[in-house]
Amino acid sequence: MNPSAGEQLAPSPRLGLAPLLGLPALVLACYISGINNTYVHWDDVYFIADNPALHDPAGLATIWTPNADPVRKFYPLTYTLYWLGFRLWGALPVGYLALNVALHATASVLLFTLARRLGLGPAAAWLAAGVFATHPMHVVSVAWLASTKNVLSAALALAALNTYVAFRQTARPRHYGAFVAFMLAALLSKSAVITLVASLALLDWLVLGKRGIRPLLALVPAVVAAAVLAGVTASEEWSEGSKTYAEPWPLRPLHAAWALLLYLREFFWPLELRVLYPKWDIALTWPWLTPPAIIVIAVALLAWQRRRVGGLPLWCLAHFAVSLAPVIGLLEFGYLRYAPVSDHFIYLASVGLALLAGIGLERLRAARPELGAVLKGLGAACVLGLAALTFLRVPAYRDDVTFWSRAAADSPASREAREALARRLTVRQQFARALEIWPALVADAPDDSGLRVAYGAALVGAQRVSHAIEQFSAAARLDPNNFDAHLNLGNVLMQRGRTAAALPHLHDALAAAPERWEAHALLAEAHAQLGNLAEAVTQTREVARLRPREIQPLMAMARLARAAGQPATAIEACREVLRRSPGSAEAECALAFVLATTSDAALRDPHEALRLAQSAVARSRRANADHLLALAAAQAAAGRNAEAAQTAEEAARLGPSLELVASAGEMQRVLARLRRGEAIHQP
Repeated sequence: MNPSAGEQLAPSPRLGLAPLLGLPALVLACYISGINNTYVHWDDVYFIADNPALHDPAGLATIWTPNADPVRKFYPLTYTLYWLGFRLWGALPVGYLALNVALHATASVLLFTLARRLGLGPAAAWLAAGVFATHPMHVVSVAWLASTKNVLSAALALAALNTYVAFRQTARPRHYGAFVAFMLAALLSKSAVITLVASLALLDWLVLGKRGIRPLLALVPAVVAAAVLAGVTASEEWSEGSKTYAEPWPLRPLHAAWALLLYLREFFWPLELRVLYPKWDIALTWPWLTPPAIIVIAVALLAWQRRRVGGLPLWCLAHFAVSLAPVIGLLEFGYLRYAPVSDHFIYLASVGLALLAGIGLERLRAARPELGAVLKGLGAACVLGLAALTFLRVPAYRDDVTFWSRAAADSPASREAREALARRLTVRQQFARALEIWPALVADAPDDSGLRVAYGAALVGAQRVSHAIEQFSAAARLDPNNFDAHLNLGNVLMQRGRTAAALPHLHDALAAAPERWEAHALLAEAHAQLGNLAEAVTQTREVARLRPREIQPLMAMARLARAAGQPATAIEACREVLRRSPGSAEAECALAFVLATTSDAALRDPHEALRLAQSAVARSRRANADHLLALAAAQAAAGRNAEAAQTAEEAARLGPSLELVASAGEMQRVLARLRRGEAIHQP
């Protein structure tokens, strides 16, 4: 297969050290202001910090299995990078920011290479890559930790573009094989890269001079892979039941036209960027019909003047439009529920606009060669200006409160932004600020039980408990199956000393979600307060079952069982703790005390109690009164009365807590007997 000559294509562009070093340095300078950025709690915590597939060393199987975790989407290569990162730096945010910065720098270098390969001169290629590297619209794709899929898929897509052009120039199988590999990797990073197939077909037609059916055969593997991954994505959307949104069909072209023009305006005049854009209220009126008319006229003019314009600029504009086609409102799309446009959708599409900037510089220099130095200076100034805007914009992703405060300011009418801000303020215990937002949110949606529960949580934090009870009660009436409403209401009533009144609500919470450990834990506490120790033990056993990796529920069960006169249960719980966590001084102490003091002769074992208590005391270096108390009890049970009396005196001086006995009065009685060297016998 002999490649035909393309439009001003460079047969074998040399990259050189300057872009390899300069572009990453430029990117680093832009994003160094984000070194202290953390999670903004919009997908990033869910995708990274709290993603069980990353925590599990065997999580790669889940990551690479379609529909295994549909909520997190089938982006296996992206999540593999997260998984590897989690092995190296855990959930540390700066690690994922560094990953995104490195990928963005790589994409910038690959764009420089593509520009040179497509025939642009060094200055034009530098401008194109510099604009791409520094543009503030890309901050969301780099600084937002959940957007690794953007920078990874775009870097791989640019690698695919480079190798595809190289294949068209040389017809070498290795270039074609590299193209197919990069294309598949890009699709496995983010399925939206399927638009690149159409962009490549247009590149063939407009730039590379490859027309007809035969050249399209080279794209068949990419088309097949894209179709398969599109099917996987669609099946995940259906299985997840994602909420999508789109305007009614007559209004969708209007939405698309407005979105395209807004993206163009923000790219070439990025002084009014927002982290969340306000929603539109589109209507079939002349103001809304103007953008489609502008686009139709522009397309007609470009078609008329296509020879003067040239194939490469036309492809740049086509790539921009095609890459954005799935997210501009023509199709139903989940993000459109929040805003009509978003900067992170333009990342791959902006490749065309960045190249267009380079082409513009080159043509101006060709038309006015005497202004070459001035134009290069203006290009450099443009890049530096974009870099400054990016540097100042990156801290918007500093943390959750900063991000959502900015989002709410950008889009004051957005209920989603205001609610997210109120929730994050509540979590951060900034209750005064949160309570400035919650009443209006609840007034806008009075039948939303979830909002009332969140509002109630802020009221509790602000010590306005009576008002919180009103909100929790209203939420429970609106939705009798609202677990959080009943749980929070029961919890607050317990805090007010109304434990008996709390019980029905805790049981309602349990009925709504039997597998939630929180209801069992509060029921255990409530029954313990009411003296129903046997039931408290039963509920605590459920907590231990539902939280199998934790030992504290087992320790709580041991304490309650000991107080309820169930020494066998207490012993069983302590032994399980020691099995999971050998050397736990807390478990050794508790088990030693039960084995030394139980009145059940079949369970009583003074010698094991003595060994366990001595181990616990040694671990705490005789600085823990409870450990000394358990040792004194074990010594008395083993007949070492003088030692027991001495150890009891030592424990009394440290002031034992109430971990081993039920009350201060009982503690005094136990200490008094041990001082006399008498063994302790408890039920």
